[in-house]
Amino acid sequence: MNPLDYEKMNLSTNATLDEVKHRYDMLMKRSLHDDTVDIEGITKAYDSIIAENKIDYFNGDAELLKVKGINRKKVSNFIFQNKLRVGFIVWILFCIGIILYIIFFQAGNITLMPDTVPY
Repeated sequence: MNPLDYEKMNLSTNATLDEVKHRYDMLMKRSLHDDTVDIEGITKAYDSIIAENKIDYFNGDAELLKVKGINRKKVSNFIFQNKLRVGFIVWILFCIGIILYIIFFQAGNITLMPDTVPY
Protein backbone atom coordinates (compact mmCIF):
# COMPACT_ATOMS: atom_id res chain seq x y z
CA MET A 1 0.00 0.00 0.00
CA ASN A 2 1.51 3.25 -1.15
CA PRO A 3 0.20 6.26 0.81
CA LEU A 4 1.28 8.59 -2.00
CA ASP A 5 -1.43 7.11 -4.21
CA TYR A 6 -4.07 8.03 -1.65
CA GLU A 7 -2.48 11.46 -1.25
CA LYS A 8 -2.71 12.12 -5.02
CA MET A 9 -6.43 11.47 -4.84
CA ASN A 10 -6.88 13.45 -1.57
CA LEU A 11 -8.12 10.40 0.34
CA SER A 12 -7.26 8.87 3.69
CA THR A 13 -5.39 5.55 3.66
CA ASN A 14 -8.38 3.72 5.15
CA ALA A 15 -10.81 4.75 2.37
CA THR A 16 -13.09 2.08 0.97
CA LEU A 17 -13.14 1.05 -2.68
CA ASP A 18 -16.45 2.84 -3.20
CA GLU A 19 -14.95 6.08 -1.87
CA VAL A 20 -11.92 5.64 -4.14
CA LYS A 21 -14.13 5.04 -7.19
CA HIS A 22 -16.34 8.01 -6.34
CA ARG A 23 -13.34 10.31 -5.85
CA TYR A 24 -11.79 9.14 -9.13
CA ASP A 25 -15.02 9.84 -11.01
CA MET A 26 -15.25 13.29 -9.44
CA LEU A 27 -11.65 14.13 -10.35
CA MET A 28 -12.14 12.97 -13.94
CA LYS A 29 -15.27 15.10 -14.28
CA ARG A 30 -13.39 18.04 -12.80
CA SER A 31 -10.56 17.51 -15.30
CA LEU A 32 -12.92 18.46 -18.13
CA HIS A 33 -12.91 22.07 -16.96
CA ASP A 34 -9.73 22.29 -14.86
CA ASP A 35 -6.38 21.91 -16.61
CA THR A 36 -4.46 21.65 -13.33
CA VAL A 37 -5.74 18.11 -12.67
CA ASP A 38 -3.03 15.50 -13.35
CA ILE A 39 -5.08 12.92 -15.21
CA GLU A 40 -2.23 10.45 -15.76
CA GLY A 41 -1.05 10.61 -12.13
CA ILE A 42 -4.54 10.18 -10.75
CA THR A 43 -5.26 7.29 -13.11
CA LYS A 44 -2.04 5.52 -12.10
CA ALA A 45 -2.85 6.05 -8.41
CA TYR A 46 -6.39 4.75 -8.95
CA ASP A 47 -5.10 1.70 -10.84
CA SER A 48 -2.59 0.81 -8.14
CA ILE A 49 -5.16 1.23 -5.34
CA ILE A 50 -7.70 -0.94 -7.18
CA ALA A 51 -5.06 -3.51 -8.18
CA GLU A 52 -3.91 -4.04 -4.61
CA ASN A 53 -7.48 -4.47 -3.35
CA LYS A 54 -9.01 -6.44 -6.18
CA ILE A 55 -7.94 -9.45 -8.24
CA ASP A 56 -9.64 -10.02 -11.56
CA TYR A 57 -10.12 -13.77 -11.77
CA PHE A 58 -12.30 -13.73 -14.88
CA ASN A 59 -10.13 -11.58 -17.15
CA GLY A 60 -7.01 -13.52 -18.08
CA ASP A 61 -5.62 -10.58 -20.08
CA ALA A 62 -5.86 -8.15 -17.15
CA GLU A 63 -2.13 -8.28 -16.42
CA LEU A 64 -1.26 -7.86 -20.10
CA LEU A 65 -3.58 -4.88 -20.44
CA LYS A 66 -2.18 -3.42 -17.23
CA VAL A 67 1.35 -3.66 -18.62
CA LYS A 68 0.21 -1.99 -21.85
CA GLY A 69 -1.48 0.78 -19.84
CA ILE A 70 -4.98 0.03 -21.12
CA ASN A 71 -7.88 -0.43 -18.76
CA ARG A 72 -11.63 -0.18 -18.85
CA LYS A 73 -11.64 3.05 -16.84
CA LYS A 74 -9.39 4.84 -19.35
CA VAL A 75 -11.60 3.76 -22.23
CA SER A 76 -14.77 4.90 -20.47
CA ASN A 77 -13.13 8.23 -19.60
CA PHE A 78 -12.06 8.69 -23.23
CA ILE A 79 -15.61 8.01 -24.40
CA PHE A 80 -17.03 10.33 -21.71
CA GLN A 81 -14.71 13.18 -22.68
CA ASN A 82 -15.09 12.65 -26.44
CA LYS A 83 -18.64 11.34 -26.73
CA LEU A 84 -19.69 13.92 -29.32
CA ARG A 85 -16.73 13.11 -31.59
CA VAL A 86 -17.21 9.37 -31.11
CA GLY A 87 -20.92 9.77 -31.89
CA PHE A 88 -20.18 11.64 -35.12
CA ILE A 89 -17.64 9.03 -36.19
CA VAL A 90 -20.07 6.19 -35.46
CA TRP A 91 -22.84 8.00 -37.37
CA ILE A 92 -20.58 8.63 -40.39
CA LEU A 93 -19.42 5.00 -40.44
CA PHE A 94 -23.03 3.83 -40.19
CA CYS A 95 -24.05 6.05 -43.13
CA ILE A 96 -21.09 4.87 -45.23
CA GLY A 97 -22.01 1.27 -44.44
CA ILE A 98 -25.61 1.82 -45.56
CA ILE A 99 -24.46 3.50 -48.79
CA LEU A 100 -21.99 0.69 -49.55
CA TYR A 101 -24.69 -1.89 -48.85
CA ILE A 102 -27.07 -0.18 -51.24
CA ILE A 103 -24.45 0.15 -53.97
CA PHE A 104 -23.00 -3.36 -53.83
CA PHE A 105 -25.79 -5.58 -52.56
CA GLN A 106 -28.87 -3.89 -53.98
CA ALA A 107 -27.53 -3.37 -57.48
CA GLY A 108 -30.80 -4.47 -59.10
CA ASN A 109 -32.62 -1.55 -57.51
CA ILE A 110 -30.21 1.08 -58.80
CA THR A 111 -29.85 1.30 -62.55
CA LEU A 112 -27.97 3.86 -64.51
CA MET A 113 -29.74 3.01 -67.75
CA PRO A 114 -33.39 2.08 -68.07
CA ASP A 115 -34.10 -1.49 -69.16
CA THR A 116 -36.45 -0.44 -71.92
CA VAL A 117 -36.33 2.66 -74.02
CA PRO A 118 -39.73 4.11 -74.89
CA TYR A 119 -40.33 4.68 -78.64
